[in-house]
Parts: sequence; structure tokens; C-alpha cells
Amino acid sequence: MAEKKEETKEQSSEQVKEDKTPEFQAQQPDLIAKANSVAERLEKQNKTFEALLNRQERLQVEKTLGGTAEAGLTPKSLTDEDKATAAAKKQLEGTGYEDILFPKAK
Repeated sequence: MAEKKEETKEQSSEQVKEDKTPEFQAQQPDLIAKANSVAERLEKQNKTFEALLNRQERLQVEKTLGGTAEAGLTPKSLTDEDKATAAAKKQLEGTGYEDILFPKAK
């Protein structure tokens, strides 16, 4: 147990010695400046994302409450001829005649 504490102290003291090297100290302002610029870019992007998310939420609410979710779409109504053709296809299904009488469009 005592050995582990000594090793930890030695490692931390070595790290402190490494941190005080002139090369590391010269790099610190560059690293801080880079970190600050990255943080500024992230904040700017977060604001943009938040504005887009708010806009999307407003549009979804308007769509839901406005009753325009499916508005503007014409309902497909089948004519009597379409209904008769569908019934005939259903009756002939599996007989082999459906391909002859109702060829599939290519």
C-alpha cells in the first residue's frame, strides 16, 4: 500500500516537472487560443441549431393544429370500371389467365 502511494507521488511529481518545461509552457498559449476558438464555434453552432429546432417545432405545431396534415391531397376515387377490373383480377388470381387478360405494363 505504501509502495503505491510513493509511486503515485513520483508520477505526479514527474508530471509537474514535465509541465514546467519551456517547450510545454510555450505551447500553452496556443492550446488555450485554439480551445477558445473551438468553444466559440461550438457556441455559435449551438445557437444556430437551437433556432432551427425551434422553427421546426413551430411548423410541426402549426401543421398539427391547423389540420393541414393531409390537406390538399385529392382523394382517390375509383370508377365503376376500375372496381370491376379489380374484382375480375381477384377472381382470376392464380388461374394463369390474369396475365393474358390483364398484362402488366412494363
